[in-house]
Amino acid sequence: MPDARPMQGDTELVAAMARGDERAAATFYDRHSATVMALALRMVRERADAEAIVLESFMQAWRDAARFDASRGSPASWLLTISRTRALDFLRTAGRQAKRSGGSVDDAPLDALATPESQSPALDAERSEQQRAVAAALKGLPDN
Repeated sequence: MPDARPMQGDTELVAAMARGDERAAATFYDRHSATVMALALRMVRERADAEAIVLESFMQAWRDAARFDASRGSPASWLLTISRTRALDFLRTAGRQAKRSGGSVDDAPLDALATPESQSPALDAERSEQQRAVAAALKGLPDN
């Protein structure tokens, strides 16, 4: 049976998450997971690592929903800031591990760091849509 409630805005969803509403968290995830995935994938370049970052980002958003401050920005900007921080933490940890093992990201062949070539027009379209969504979301982030 479809939900009879009107569609909630992101601010209302975050407020509901702060009260422990799991359906609000699911809606927030459905609404923003593709954008968070695009950002994480762009930063870490490995799908499995990006998926872990997406999960960590939404888990942190769930835990910290009560601390969201709408006067500082939109819920999408807040979530992307969380995601960017999680991705940077991942990259820093990976860099430290590479130093300990004697390797370096700089030692990797350039083609390993490049974005993989597409396998289908559908993937190209999805990637393009995700890039537009991330670019639009990044424009909404505060300068600091």
